[in-house]
Amino acid sequence: MFGRPRAKSLFNTGDFQALKAFTASRAEVKICHGVAGVDGKMKTTWYRPANRDVDGMVSCEACYEDYISGTVFSAHFEKSAPQPLDQIWACDIAVPGIRRRLEEFSNRDDWRAFVAAATHRLEVPACSPYQERPIESTKWYHASENLNLPGFVVCEACYLDGIANTCMDVHFRSGLESGLHDRHKNLTCTLGYLPMAINLQEAIFTENSQLWYEAARIFMHEDICSGQAQQGKSHVLKDGNIDFNLCHSCYTCYIDLFGFGEHFEEVHTPTGNKWSCDFHPARHGFSKYTSALSEAIFVNEFSVLKDFIVRYQGVTQPCPRSDFTTGRRWYGNADFSVCPDCFEEVIQGTKLASVITIRNQFRQAEKSCDIYSPRMRGLWREACANNDYASFAELARHRVEVYWQTVPVMNRLLSQQRIRLMQQQTLNSSSLLYKRLDMTTSSYINYSGVAQPTVTYGAADVGYGFATSYGVEAAMLGQQASNLTLSSGTDAGNVAYLEALWEAVE
Repeated sequence: MFGRPRAKSLFNTGDFQALKAFTASRAEVKICHGVAGVDGKMKTTWYRPANRDVDGMVSCEACYEDYISGTVFSAHFEKSAPQPLDQIWACDIAVPGIRRRLEEFSNRDDWRAFVAAATHRLEVPACSPYQERPIESTKWYHASENLNLPGFVVCEACYLDGIANTCMDVHFRSGLESGLHDRHKNLTCTLGYLPMAINLQEAIFTENSQLWYEAARIFMHEDICSGQAQQGKSHVLKDGNIDFNLCHSCYTCYIDLFGFGEHFEEVHTPTGNKWSCDFHPARHGFSKYTSALSEAIFVNEFSVLKDFIVRYQGVTQPCPRSDFTTGRRWYGNADFSVCPDCFEEVIQGTKLASVITIRNQFRQAEKSCDIYSPRMRGLWREACANNDYASFAELARHRVEVYWQTVPVMNRLLSQQRIRLMQQQTLNSSSLLYKRLDMTTSSYINYSGVAQPTVTYGAADVGYGFATSYGVEAAMLGQQASNLTLSSGTDAGNVAYLEALWEAVE
């Protein structure tokens, strides 16, 4: 917060009462969800340029308070109309290129320049990370020829967001390098690869372009991380048998770049054994790895990342919630079980974390996660606040009892409902077939010149007076389908009752 214009301005003026009031009110504001956006159900307060000076642009309340409120540009913004519940809105101040220009032009009190820059940025096509795109689909930039980085190209969106008006701007030129357009119809933005994007951010933060160049040179000459299972050399932690592997490209850009290379060694995987890079964006838990890496970089302490790797190693699947699964890693104790994801999000670092005796251990037996729900997470926070694990453990055990009394029964009833539905569809289809046979046969008897028969058909369950036996069969099948519908209705009521019992403790 204190690195953002509003708080920084209050701090620099020495008005600590105003700073205290601002931080107190700012804590109540919903966080910015970035370019991913949120729907109207979040009830976010939005601001927009007055008079629609930048058409379609909006700022969430958090970014308005951090970057606009208290500046000369605050007079150019107004509250937006409420967001429709079914629409996704994304904060445009979260776009780095727009945010940087906002700070630059507000310091110069040049609203017109900001309007022009923001309007242009919103019109630029988004980057397509890890994917090729037609050359004509956007404007391109390339690394200066003197850097000798052939093929290092950047789309306009990434240039405006990550390079323009920074210390790295001097190392890039508009357009494509000579001959590249003739050799390729499609290109991939190099900054669309996360290692290069992080590398560039670090170079700008430290103003060390040489560090960026060395990493970029290695990256451009290495195979790009694919995330696929492979054999051969990988980078692993030196001490301990830890299930964690990095390809050379990710090792260079994520580890060696930040001075952590001494903690790793390059090893050759034995023949027949395969590994995949744990820092590929498609890998489950990638965002958690990058968060741990960011923290380690910020405090310049590798143990932060290493401790997380040890806790999270071997985790390749998301939380199973209440579904029982086999052959997975677990945390927990005799009272409850928790998956590695929920352990990191809820328990790690809390006051009662020491009660966890099983830590990231592989278990073949069936287990489900007990801490995925908002209720259980809230109860854990409450237990930590009161230093009262006994009460939490009692509630956790009660929850398990209710589970076995309700969820398996619900699943059985729902399975029976699905079977009955299939049976009902079959019976209805068969009934319709026999109805058509009955109609066809009776029509032939009545209109073909053959004398109408004096015999009719029927049964006690469906009545009498059918022209053919097909009509009786159709009625009996239809009645069976109706009886199944009545049974399904009764089960639906039981499922709703059991579901309410489970949701009360889930």
